[in-house]
Amino acid sequence: NNNNNNNNNNSLTAKGPKVSHRLYMDDLKLYSNTVEEMEAMVSTTSDFSSDICMQFGLEKCGTIRVEKGTKAKFSGISLPDGERIRDLEDEGYKYLGVLESNSILHSEMKTLVTNEYNRRVKKVLKSQLHGKHIIQAINTWAVPVIRYGAGILNWKQAELKAIDIKTRKMMRIYGAHHPQGDVDRLYVSRREGGRGLQSIEEIVRREENALSTYIQSSKDSEILILKEHLLKEKIVNGTVIDKDKDKSDREAVVATQSTGSSGINAEYGNTTI
Repeated sequence: NNNNNNNNNNSLTAKGPKVSHRLYMDDLKLYSNTVEEMEAMVSTTSDFSSDICMQFGLEKCGTIRVEKGTKAKFSGISLPDGERIRDLEDEGYKYLGVLESNSILHSEMKTLVTNEYNRRVKKVLKSQLHGKHIIQAINTWAVPVIRYGAGILNWKQAELKAIDIKTRKMMRIYGAHHPQGDVDRLYVSRREGGRGLQSIEEIVRREENALSTYIQSSKDSEILILKEHLLKEKIVNGTVIDKDKDKSDREAVVATQSTGSSGINAEYGNTTI
């Protein structure tokens, strides 16, 4: 069955194309204008899932009703077998790892990823790894927790600085960084004589700038339609970058760090060393 007709779908913008769903692997979102339309779409999805021997994970499913941009009370959606998909109430739901309700739950999501990042850093520091491997483990296991949502979550500079400060504090507590150790050297690559730790502040700003650059240069039809909205509402906050200029600026920063100077700005990282 095909529900992709204009009566059952929502548009991305006032005059934009219609959409009925978003699907990535096994993460599926359905959109409709009425409860009846949604029940029909859920029924179709249920039938298709049965045909390919998949089942709804009801504990991971939820519904939300939005009226005039505000979340409204809702009793949920009935499945063909009589079970119901519950209303989400206030807890929100995760889609592609990001906590949402009628909009992205920025504060809650930032708290979740910060706590998980700190948990992973602490676990690495409690291990018996050598100093070099501690840094590698933090970079590859802990940092991606925050990096994943960069450009989507509205991080403030003070919040990112606080995470970096907390990281250094935990490193000192567990003997991975000397109390009088040089902070700049901690973030310089090992190739240049540093320790190679990735700064959360710099990583997030780099990802924000990379996302902004992609959106500005993208030829994708949906992104072209949404570009004006994304920029006007400041959903995308990064700076569009010149990749060649950025590469030379970053090389200059590394050279300056390795000689102990300061005052060079890296456009990509948006950080003053």
